Amino acid sequence: MDWHKKYVPANGYTAIIAPSPEGLEYITFGILHLQAGESYEKYSAQDELGLILVTGKCKLTAGNQRFGEIGRRSSFFSGKATSAYIPPHTECVIKAVSDLEMVIGSVPAEAAGKPTIVRPGSVVSKYLGHGPMRRRVDFLIYNQVPASHIIVGETVHTSGGWSGYPPHKHDQDNEPVESANEEVYLVKIEPPQGFGFLAIYDNESLDEAYRVKNNDIIAIPRGYHPMVAAPGYKVGFIWFMAGKKRQWKPATDPDHAWVAD
Repeated sequence: MDWHKKYVPANGYTAIIAPSPEGLEYITFGILHLQAGESYEKYSAQDELGLILVTGKCKLTAGNQRFGEIGRRSSFFSGKATSAYIPPHTECVIKAVSDLEMVIGSVPAEAAGKPTIVRPGSVVSKYLGHGPMRRRVDFLIYNQVPASHIIVGETVHTSGGWSGYPPHKHDQDNEPVESANEEVYLVKIEPPQGFGFLAIYDNESLDEAYRVKNNDIIAIPRGYHPMVAAPGYKVGFIWFMAGKKRQWKPATDPDHAWVAD
């Protein structure tokens, strides 16, 4: 299963993940790098887009709306992200004010909301877990944005710490316990030579493990997916989710649920 992608930053837009029979059903995912003064144009067509400014600043035009300058982070770990939601059938233009890195994820959508900017002050944050499992989860595109399918956020955990633990999954519509969403991670590590480990399993036939490094991308079509950082290194990731229903309801592996008590 080729769910672990290595990404080497390059100028312009790099397509990384697209729907396939062996992987994701909905999400197309890529990364945009621009130098100050450069521009990139994108028509959303039948998709809704989530734009996440990893670093840098830009001016954004979406349809007939001009949002001016957005973004302020100098690194992934220097604060909360600025994001933008772009509905279907919308032309957008991204003009870099400074060198920038931006995630662009897209998902087919039937309905059209309106272009929306989510600035750091509007990001909803939660602290989950305790001890080595404690991490900050930032909801970048969720309840504050009228999207049809996508949910986007960031998770940051400490040196040697875990995220997604106790292990959770979200691959079945089994309400009120669980809602089905596929997912993509863009991993960030500081210092950048560090690493972590990510497992994807289902207690049946699926049992994958990856050593993940800075700028790695992982597709998670299904299964539990805990991750741990190597001691000495901060690990965080942008997570981009989509499903038929726009709900965030993960289910915990019952074998390990007791750890949360």
